Amino acid sequence: MLDRLRLLQLADSALPIGGYAFSSGLESLAKMGLIHTRSDFVHHLETVISEAGGFDLRFMHSFYHAPEVDDSWVEYDALLTIPTIRRASTTQGRGLLRFFTHNPVEINLEGVRTRIRTTRTPPHYLPVLTLCLKGLSLGLDEAAGLYLFGIVRDQVSAAIRLGLIGPLEGHRLQFHLHARCAATINTVAGQGFETAFRSAPALEIAQASHHRVYSRLFQN
Repeated sequence: MLDRLRLLQLADSALPIGGYAFSSGLESLAKMGLIHTRSDFVHHLETVISEAGGFDLRFMHSFYHAPEVDDSWVEYDALLTIPTIRRASTTQGRGLLRFFTHNPVEINLEGVRTRIRTTRTPPHYLPVLTLCLKGLSLGLDEAAGLYLFGIVRDQVSAAIRLGLIGPLEGHRLQFHLHARCAATINTVAGQGFETAFRSAPALEIAQASHHRVYSRLFQN
């Protein structure tokens, strides 16, 4: 029961790491006219999940299983080329480290900080989250599930605040996408960062253009 409660707390959007402030480019996509209808948004969510499976979850596998510092940290940092995404990643990574520092949880944060110092990379959210969840004795599938849940949750939350969908519709979509998230985790099982790829250029263009949006509800 205690482990389940901790997992629920880490999945809460109110976790004080700044995640509520980021939309991963959704606002830019809407401003660019690429999301008009419910089906557009459903397609966007499916694309985001697929992108996470092709890129993030493969790096997550390497972060989780590496017994010591390896190239995955440096490679991940090098591939985060969009400034707004880098800022979001480091802001939430630092927030997560701060959260665990000020909470009585038995976890080896020094090991995380050692990897950051050794690789000379910023405290990106994905590797920090992966090692913290591993330190809490969560399996890789559980960690990946939590990560995908957070991505979909934040997209739905941003869409509701932008008025693209209503609250009931948003949470109905999120509920039905749980199966797709599980299937994505199974599909990429055992694949490390060497096989990582991206395949949604429109999403990356929107993310890179976010700072040009005249009126922004979100930092990213």
